[in-house]
Amino acid sequence: MPPPIKKKKNIYRPNQTKKKCVDPGSRGLFFTCENEKQAVKEARNLIDKYLSTAEPSDENEAGDEYNEDVSETLNKLCKEASSSKTNFPKLRPTGVKNCLFFEMSFLSTDELYSIVDKILVDCQTAAQCRFLQRIIPIEETCSTDIKDVSLAISKVIQRHFNRTTASGGNSKPTYAVDFKARNNDQISKTVVFDMVDTALKTVSTTGAKVNLSLPELTLVVHVTNKTVMLACLRDFIQRRKFSLHVPKVSTD
Repeated sequence: MPPPIKKKKNIYRPNQTKKKCVDPGSRGLFFTCENEKQAVKEARNLIDKYLSTAEPSDENEAGDEYNEDVSETLNKLCKEASSSKTNFPKLRPTGVKNCLFFEMSFLSTDELYSIVDKILVDCQTAAQCRFLQRIIPIEETCSTDIKDVSLAISKVIQRHFNRTTASGGNSKPTYAVDFKARNNDQISKTVVFDMVDTALKTVSTTGAKVNLSLPELTLVVHVTNKTVMLACLRDFIQRRKFSLHVPKVSTD
């Protein structure tokens, strides 16, 4: 019996290591969890449930249906089919255990915050999550380069702090910074606080007051492995830091 043929190693294959960080310029939902494998299923079910209610319904006018020829109809169907393939949440590796990120860049920033608001109301009213702990809508991601982080912080502050004033809110909104670093020690809390202070002086038209107990706006800066994730959350402390669990009732 001839000896078994040994497989030759493919020494020309490039290094196919998996990426362990979220790409800069992404937008989506960030979850902290327990039992990551089960939490992924739970997160997908939760996102699908609320994403289906957020999708706008296609309303075609009756007159247009008869005026379109066959080629135009086929082109429209092809575009709808291709967009449906890309318009779904994609799980991206974070490089941190029990931290999930679902990229949803097909949604606008306002749509992303709106979905999270609905999820929080329902999850904090009736139990829906077992493994998921918190949810954060991430509107900006960037690398850990200091210049990139400073630019991203300025964009978020300009978008939200000036909007608060324009919408008739407090002329000087109160704020706090929620900083966390996971699997990364390149960026310190002090550096981030200095960036926020500089951005408020240069970008914000009215400035803001620090309030660590009950701020109106909380600027989230989470350094997750090689990615910095940013968001600006209203009533973050008041809404139990966006916990996905029903508050416990004290027995006293």
